[in-house]
Amino acid sequence: MDGKTAFATILAGGIALALLLTACGSETPAEPAPQDPRPEPTAEASDPTPTARAVATATVRPEPATAPAFTPVPVAAPPPPPSPTPEPAPTPAREQDEPPTPTPAPPSPAVIDGDYDADDDGLIEVYDLAQLDAIRYDVDGDGVADQASAQAQYLEAFPDSAEGMGCRVGGCEGYELVADLDFDTNGNGQADSGDAYWNNGSGWEPIGYYRGSDDQQAFQTTLDGGGHAIANLHVSRPHEDYVGLFGFSSGGEIRNVTLSAASVTGHDYVGALVGNNEEGGRVIGCVSEASVTGNDFVGGLVGDDKDGGRISDSSARGAVTGLRYVGGLV
Repeated sequence: MDGKTAFATILAGGIALALLLTACGSETPAEPAPQDPRPEPTAEASDPTPTARAVATATVRPEPATAPAFTPVPVAAPPPPPSPTPEPAPTPAREQDEPPTPTPAPPSPAVIDGDYDADDDGLIEVYDLAQLDAIRYDVDGDGVADQASAQAQYLEAFPDSAEGMGCRVGGCEGYELVADLDFDTNGNGQADSGDAYWNNGSGWEPIGYYRGSDDQQAFQTTLDGGGHAIANLHVSRPHEDYVGLFGFSSGGEIRNVTLSAASVTGHDYVGALVGNNEEGGRVIGCVSEASVTGNDFVGGLVGDDKDGGRISDSSARGAVTGLRYVGGLV
């Protein structure tokens, strides 16, 4: 082999070897990347990826350090509001000048067989104002009008009465209230022409009178009020003497009577209960709530009490106006 041939052979072999080495080098594994000496972070069970943690931190307001982790709790729907209570229908307004309808008084108990002394105490029972007014016809309290001409008027107030008014043996000895009485008979709260005893404004006519030694009629029996009240007595007789529920009592006895909201006006001897009480007349356990006006001898309960008249366990309240001999009680 000549020198040229040998050189070419060596050159071709070197090229082949280089190509072989190049091919083998492509299959040699690469060296491993250097290891990070720090340990890889371990994901928490409640936060699987660091990426999710970063997003949560950026978008959710953190709770205070002392508060527990927020756990949403279902909120119950509020209960429905209570149904409103229906308001009562308004009462139609009255006409301005229409008076209120008075409440009717309860009926009086039936009088059995005309017996007006059912409790047999000798006192005729008074249920209403008409019977109280009828006492003026029987000031001695025996159940018979003092004058025959007044007997029919007296019996009108005690219809179907038995003989002797049903009083026990020995006869009747006076009267007793068995119900409260009210002179405001139309129930409008004032004394006016609609009341039964208005009498053209003069009001109640007192029981018993004194017009002189030869013209007098004194109440001389008993009236027991039994604790009942007589309301709204109205008397307006500024030119008359001996004015009150009773004008003149001589030897009579009035006990346990209450006058409320009374208005009494007279001249002399003016009292809410009795204008003049004398000759042993007695007023016991009576009460007056009244306005009383007069000139001389004016009192809240009795206008004048003289010649042995007696007042005990009684009281008066209200304005009393007069000129001379004026007192709150007598």
